[in-house]
Amino acid sequence: AQEQADYQAGRYKEAQELYQQALNADPRNLDLIRRVDESERMVRVANIVTEAKALEQANDLPGAAAKYNDAAALDFTGKSRAEAERVRALLDKNQALSSQQRDSDRDRYSKAASDAEKAGQFETAAEHYSRAASLAENPLKAVLADKAQECRRQDYLAQALKQEKGGNLNEAELF
Repeated sequence: AQEQADYQAGRYKEAQELYQQALNADPRNLDLIRRVDESERMVRVANIVTEAKALEQANDLPGAAAKYNDAAALDFTGKSRAEAERVRALLDKNQALSSQQRDSDRDRYSKAASDAEKAGQFETAAEHYSRAASLAENPLKAVLADKAQECRRQDYLAQALKQEKGGNLNEAELF
């Protein structure tokens, strides 16, 4: 009676201990064997869920999701599955936000590069195009990397022309 109340209230460890005591008194009782097994399994589930919650508190969502999935494999109540789905949704949301942030940063670097290129600041433009390329996916990554390389060439040419206009032909040849 008390063991069933504990079990229903989610106090699986207490229920498991009481079921085990009853089973010790009646070792051939198949219903008690089943209840001991179920309560032991739910104790394991509760321990795994505790670990998952700790990982979630530490902002380790992938680790928490994995633990909740482990718990869900043992948990016939469905509560762990719901928690696993909740954390998976958080992960998906964070990934989408991360992707949006990456795209935003890429666009910001690309705009800064374009502005620097128009102003004749080719070295700065090359740096910004390189940063934008590091945040892009193919084929845009290749386009931005090509733009960075072209800006580097433009910078070398501009420096060579500056040296040539200043009469430093030897210096101009180095570029």
